[in-house]
Amino acid sequence: YQRRVRGPRDRNMRCSLALALLATIALSKAATPSGTYSGETKVLGEDVKASIAIDDSSHVDVNIVASGLSGVNIACTKEEYTLDASGNIALPGQGTAGDCVHDALSKYSVELNSISYDASSDSIELSVHKIINIKIKLSKGGLEIVAAPSGTYSGETKVLGEDVKASIAIDDSSHVDVNIVASGLSGVNIACTKEEYTLDASGNIALPGQGTAGDCVHDALSKYSVELNSISYDASSDSIELSVHKIINIKIKLSKGGLQVIGVSTDHWTQDSVVPMYEIY
Repeated sequence: YQRRVRGPRDRNMRCSLALALLATIALSKAATPSGTYSGETKVLGEDVKASIAIDDSSHVDVNIVASGLSGVNIACTKEEYTLDASGNIALPGQGTAGDCVHDALSKYSVELNSISYDASSDSIELSVHKIINIKIKLSKGGLEIVAAPSGTYSGETKVLGEDVKASIAIDDSSHVDVNIVASGLSGVNIACTKEEYTLDASGNIALPGQGTAGDCVHDALSKYSVELNSISYDASSDSIELSVHKIINIKIKLSKGGLQVIGVSTDHWTQDSVVPMYEIY
């Protein structure tokens, strides 16, 4: 038996193999997207913002918001995805009715051409078609895109003899019209237009004027002894939940396509006036 003595050549080979293994591990980690990628582009009057957030190895959140010639507001969470060796990202639900991405693309007549991940720059390219082909480079560190409400949301609820109808109409990115009409045990007739609002990343809607005397919402809430607990926007269902307190807490889900509620000003009512408390159309 002759014992083999390991020399410098063997040590160099072991070091080379170890370095190659580490490089392979590092490359495999770099080849997988993680975190949130966002970006924006402007084409022919269309301002398009998008973000893709990686939830885990098989699910993503997709947001595409466009304003200008054609409005688009796509917000889908926990969407299943696959990633191939070339960096192509596919959304299997895209072709299935009832899936968020499928239905949202169909609603806004948008075609999702491709999504591709570039490991070398750790970025994502999103290609869509809405009248024209639009490509957006999404990278980390950009502003997160928050899907925003649009149009008019309305709803109604009945609680302990109180019939409450409400509507919120989005005028633009910073102003809303708010109508709350209640009849039954306690009458309420709130109608405020062009009320300033803000929307945070969690979907919470705030009305800054609510705390300022002289503001329509502040004065109307005070007049009818109503507390506005919260307003929240759910992008996945494109709906708004309005929570108020008038003797009891009341929550109303507002959605599109409902009957619009029109509050009627009561500043000049007299006993002889015959004015309906609310009108619905």
